[in-house]
Amino acid sequence: MITALKYAAQAGYILAATQLCPNQKPLEGVSLEFTNAPPVISNDKTTRELGAYTISTTFSHSENEIFTVGGLRVADFAPQYLVTFDLSDAGKNVVCLAPMRVQLTVRYEPRVMIASEHAPGSCRYKLVLDHEIRHINTDIVTFNEFLPRMRAALESSLAEIPPIGPMQQSSIEKAKDLLMDRIKAALVHEVKEFQKTRMLRQQLIDTRQQYMLESRQCPLKNNP
Repeated sequence: MITALKYAAQAGYILAATQLCPNQKPLEGVSLEFTNAPPVISNDKTTRELGAYTISTTFSHSENEIFTVGGLRVADFAPQYLVTFDLSDAGKNVVCLAPMRVQLTVRYEPRVMIASEHAPGSCRYKLVLDHEIRHINTDIVTFNEFLPRMRAALESSLAEIPPIGPMQQSSIEKAKDLLMDRIKAALVHEVKEFQKTRMLRQQLIDTRQQYMLESRQCPLKNNP
């Protein structure tokens, strides 16, 4: 009731007795659509051009060590969500509003860019590709762990939000925005945890020791 009163006040309408709102329909829950696309591989940018990209993982190295960017993995993560509301007639030209369902959509469409100095089939090309695929597989493992958590967080948020109203028709859109902000907050928390875990795991792949090991695996005559 406190939560309902809070949102009622923010939306600018008066919450009458809760019995004026019809019983809430059964929640439809949270549906999840995850697109896991195979990586798109390109080989048309030089090492210098790849060096202009922002690299999220970093490590300290001495001034007499030079590391070049032989390849990159680009994989943005921007979950989308759509909330379906139930609008019920509370009589006397007023209505009640309740969120009923959330559609969560996550698309993972990674790109791997390998420096054009490394010809397809060469030792360095295959080495860079294997390195970037490790990054992609790590992302997928992390998705498999956190997507159920995101879904569960949204389900909990949905179940905890009571119907709000009665309200005038003119207040509906503002009330929807307020309810969506609350639902979004549950998702944002899990996304932050996902990104933190993802970064830590990716950093374990991008280490000075790993790069030094890889640099010795391709003789100069085979590189590129």
